[in-house]
Amino acid sequence: MTLEKCTECNSRNLDRDTRRGQVVCESCGLVIEENQIDWNDRNHTLGEDSHCSPTRKRVVGRDRRNRTRMDKKDGRNRKDAAYWREMLRANEKTNLRANEIVREMEVWGFGSVYIDAAIEALLICFTSEFDKGSVGLPRPYHQMRDMISTDGKDDIYVIRLSMVSTLMALSDFCLVPFFIWKGVSKSLGLDRNDCLKHKRHIKRFLQAMYLAHDNIVTSYKAVPLLRLRTQALGAWFEHLRARLSNMDIEHREVLLKEVNNRMQKLGEPRIDHGDDHNPRPDMLTAVVTVIVAEELGIDISKAKVAGIFFFTTGGLNGPLRLWTDAIRSLA
Repeated sequence: MTLEKCTECNSRNLDRDTRRGQVVCESCGLVIEENQIDWNDRNHTLGEDSHCSPTRKRVVGRDRRNRTRMDKKDGRNRKDAAYWREMLRANEKTNLRANEIVREMEVWGFGSVYIDAAIEALLICFTSEFDKGSVGLPRPYHQMRDMISTDGKDDIYVIRLSMVSTLMALSDFCLVPFFIWKGVSKSLGLDRNDCLKHKRHIKRFLQAMYLAHDNIVTSYKAVPLLRLRTQALGAWFEHLRARLSNMDIEHREVLLKEVNNRMQKLGEPRIDHGDDHNPRPDMLTAVVTVIVAEELGIDISKAKVAGIFFFTTGGLNGPLRLWTDAIRSLA
């Protein structure tokens, strides 16, 4: 909605805060509008109106550099006018949110493996190309419209959050390589709770749509826990190898070899841990790394290991107390 003057004092001296998505009257201080998370949307519409762009008849990722206006000469001839109106409808800006997410993936260097896997999920969750049918869950596109913009959660934040949450859901379905999302969310300035919350929305909606429709090609169904754990352990070990290669640490290969051996002696991957409360792959790998480094006398602090796995230093204290004896007994 576009405002020209204040509803309280009729002043036209309005301040449009593009970061917070607010319209504030500078004369009386009235906050006229807020939560306009799409103020800077590239559709050149303001606030909530940008969410009203068409979400049908558009393939995500398609180039939109087509003619978007009709000349007066074209309008004089009935056949030409009908032709150009049809062209305008076909080439209008539609499926903005899904296309913005695809472009954001390209900007941040996600390859075709991730983008190709995400396109159908984006069509299901962020457009109306697939009718909901009997699915009673709200579409994630609408669930992510009303984020609080006072914390800086503007349209760019929502697009990036949609990108990360979608890839997290696809990783849970084993449709993309295991996605270490904590590092990406930190570099993009995203709240971890927002990522987890909206990943659950997207994952539940994809599962419900897959069960309710026959025309969805990709299999969005639960993956065995053992397969997920195997994939996660391998990804975190390779992440550890990559991060250690950038650090000035002696005997890196010896450390990595012993960490791998100790994980195998623990019986990993497995999903029955008895009284160990099913330790997460990242936490377990971090704890084993700290203990093995101490045994081998390798100079790497607990704080560095915690940083590699995106934990706080204090976050490792509890798991270390719980698992140290069991891990040392397998030396």
